[in-house]
Amino acid sequence: MARLQEQLAIGDLPQAQHTAHVLAGAAAIMGAPLLRDLCLHIEDECTSGTIHEAEQTLKSVEEEFTKAVNELLVCVARGDDGN
Repeated sequence: MARLQEQLAIGDLPQAQHTAHVLAGAAAIMGAPLLRDLCLHIEDECTSGTIHEAEQTLKSVEEEFTKAVNELLVCVARGDDGN
């Protein structure tokens, strides 16, 4: 997240787009579809050059990331493998 935030802050849209794409893939693998969709939205915003919108979406990504990590920690604590 910090890397993406920095890339957006300096206006490095190609790198921000790539980072958002990688984060979207990781979110998909960990079973966090809303997080994935938000990351893909940032990727699209980088493509269209709307830095301000991408920075706003990043706030939602950070919130959703925190939720997803907390849910995973709960699953791990109770031994839930998701099946």
